Amino acid sequence: MAAAPFPFIRAIDFLERFTAAELAALASNATAAHIAFKLAAPVVISATDPIVIGWMTQAVKAGLLTQARATRIMTFSEISP
Repeated sequence: MAAAPFPFIRAIDFLERFTAAELAALASNATAAHIAFKLAAPVVISATDPIVIGWMTQAVKAGLLTQARATRIMTFSEISP
């Protein structure tokens, strides 16, 4: 997954990029939910953080997100998801 043009975003803004259905799917997967809990702690999310990249990659592999959605979510230069 390519790094975003601007590599940081506030954690709350990152989580708000997901749809309700995507969050429900992620919450239903124990590993994804565990990592999402960890992501809620920091003030900012870095597009270059290996934890964030790994989590998004695993979400795609598990079929919880499409690659297109993961790429769009990780494109922090966009104002909305």
